[in-house]
Amino acid sequence: MLSYLDKTIENLLRKKVPLPEAEYDISFDIPTKEWANKISSTKPTINIYLYDVRENRELRTNEWETKLNDDGTVTKERPPVRLDVFYLITAWSPAQTEAVLDEHHLLSQILALLFKFASIPEDVLEGDLATIDPPPKLPLTVACPDAFKEQGVGQFWNAVDQYWRPFIHLIVTIPIDLQEKITGPAVRTKIIKLNAEETIQIGGRVVEASDLTQGIANVMVTIVELGKSTLTDKRGCFSFSGLKRGTYTFKASINGREATRIIQVPAPDGNYDLVLS
Repeated sequence: MLSYLDKTIENLLRKKVPLPEAEYDISFDIPTKEWANKISSTKPTINIYLYDVRENRELRTNEWETKLNDDGTVTKERPPVRLDVFYLITAWSPAQTEAVLDEHHLLSQILALLFKFASIPEDVLEGDLATIDPPPKLPLTVACPDAFKEQGVGQFWNAVDQYWRPFIHLIVTIPIDLQEKITGPAVRTKIIKLNAEETIQIGGRVVEASDLTQGIANVMVTIVELGKSTLTDKRGCFSFSGLKRGTYTFKASINGREATRIIQVPAPDGNYDLVLS
């Protein structure tokens, strides 16, 4: 995932600053003195060095996410871990005169672009990041005032044997899918007790007889004895609340097609589905 984030940031700078490949080099290497001696002597180089990765604990949650599937089952997914990815962005100009001004100008252009977006725009996502549906939100924190708060920026430049240089401190927050999920039948009956009063909420589906996994949308479902009606959603699901224990006649109808079923509430098997032939 980190390599796709690298390519996404490169794509962002190349498309939006812009920094066309024919005119600018972009590197992700550690900016040591040895590296600096090998960079292009004809094109400016932007170095985007990833120097740290940490979990964002403020965004941590242990609440599993629930999604109702088209076949009426429910999938519970463990929420992604969110990581803060720390970058140090520097500009390196090959100009023989006023190279520092060129570098400052480049940093200004990049800063102006990064401050324009609260999150990385969807149209520059690369690799697996571009295939996530819906597209992930990748928040940006630019020019963080606490950059290198713990170790000091001087220690970094001394470690890479370089003179101090101006840099942009960039933090990108990304989700890491833990690939943990459980799929099973949906809960169809909920019994609510408040003091001495009991009410029941039930849920079912209207499905095609030829394919019981295929729900039918916009079907009118009526409990005949109560005169209660509701429409199914896009998955063919419906629900009723505030019911008492008893036996009811459920009727489904759409475009001249009908299905009727007598159902005990609460149903012993939890099945309130209606089948349209």
